[in-house]
Amino acid sequence: MKPTTITKSHPLITAKMSFTAKEQDLLNLILVSLKKEANAQKKTSKLKNLPVSDKNDGVHIDKLSLQYEYTRQELLDLLEVTPKRLTAYLDEATDELMEKVATVRNPNTGEYRKYKLVGFSSWEANVLTLSIDKEVAEVLLNYSAGFAVIDFKLMFALKNKNEKRILDLISRFKGKKNTFFKCRIKDLCEMLGVSYGDYANYNSFRIAVLSQPLARIIKASNGLWEYMPDCKTGIKIYKKGRATTENDFVELRVRYVKQIEEEKQHQVDIPEELLELSVVVAAWRKGTAPTQMQAMDILMEIDELEKSELLTKNDFKKLRKAVPPQG
Repeated sequence: MKPTTITKSHPLITAKMSFTAKEQDLLNLILVSLKKEANAQKKTSKLKNLPVSDKNDGVHIDKLSLQYEYTRQELLDLLEVTPKRLTAYLDEATDELMEKVATVRNPNTGEYRKYKLVGFSSWEANVLTLSIDKEVAEVLLNYSAGFAVIDFKLMFALKNKNEKRILDLISRFKGKKNTFFKCRIKDLCEMLGVSYGDYANYNSFRIAVLSQPLARIIKASNGLWEYMPDCKTGIKIYKKGRATTENDFVELRVRYVKQIEEEKQHQVDIPEELLELSVVVAAWRKGTAPTQMQAMDILMEIDELEKSELLTKNDFKKLRKAVPPQG
């Protein structure tokens, strides 16, 4: 069974790094495995009434294995790579991942720590093994400064390194109303592993690094993410002068639609199954047609959806035309 979410600490999300899409995929697998092992330890400690750690999300790092294995079939399912390409994919990704460094900075003091995130890897008997050390586990589990819960399926559906990193960044505040990721353009470049000077001007940078990745995230999310109504591009620049420079601030004004639906549910006590259908409708409004089964489910619940104000009569009329009569 595929995981549904990836939990990332704020220090990791905002770290200076330059990882390819493949390298990020392997790192995300480690994060899911580490979180699973950490949760299992906390559950066992609770059942046995054992003391939990006062840091690292309540986990005793020295009691974790910090070594994770993935079978060939698991990797084929998770990475969506062809069997023929799998070995070469892993060979290339692990080579680069084990050489690169992530830098975690203290924004107040300028102090930093550098981490090689993967210390060991092997591909033997159709099993990939990845190991991390204690110091890396500590930064990955350091949720004290905040964290993001990121949609696993969406993350692995994205194939560009900037798309994946921007999804990390916008997910940091997805549960907070009217709060968006904002930083200096120079700092954003360090987080993404790009150079502002490589682009002819701000417009070239904006299109390649911000606009296109945001558009792909929103399209791939099938209605889970959308641009803020007051910012149709999802990008707001805070300039000091006439020209945009890397010292100006950028804000990514996109919102998580599911959070909005969850707020509605809280207000009017909408059943979970109706909320799920409302997400399908939100995606459908943006051009992603529902499957025939989803459409029929919506039609069956049309009265309740209208009462909950999650579906309008106009939506109903359109959907009726879209779904052929059942004989």
